[in-house]
Amino acid sequence: AAYPRHSVLLLMCSVWLSLIIALINSPQVLAAASFAVDEFNRGNLGDPFLYKIVVAGLNFFLKVQLGRTTCRRSGSTVKSSCNFQSPRKDLECQFTVTEVPWEGPRYRLMEKKCTETKV
Repeated sequence: AAYPRHSVLLLMCSVWLSLIIALINSPQVLAAASFAVDEFNRGNLGDPFLYKIVVAGLNFFLKVQLGRTTCRRSGSTVKSSCNFQSPRKDLECQFTVTEVPWEGPRYRLMEKKCTETKV
């Protein structure tokens, strides 16, 4: 069966995200985080108090390429019927998104940095 390109990409992202979440909770990642904090505390001699990890959600560091569409702004969600402009105007963006499932809104854009790219 032929699937639209974006469906395959979403499926790949979903599988990758599931893998990342599994890795975050793996014993190796938790041990590495614990080691990093222990080393930080060992070297932080100027502070008489110890530090520990604050569980405040997940941070996602995304690097994406955006293309300007022919659709005019009427909200922030892009419809699938929006085509890319010709000639293309692309941006390379880095986003930091924090997810805190027990708070609303669930996602927060903490950082965004975009630069124009040559197509």
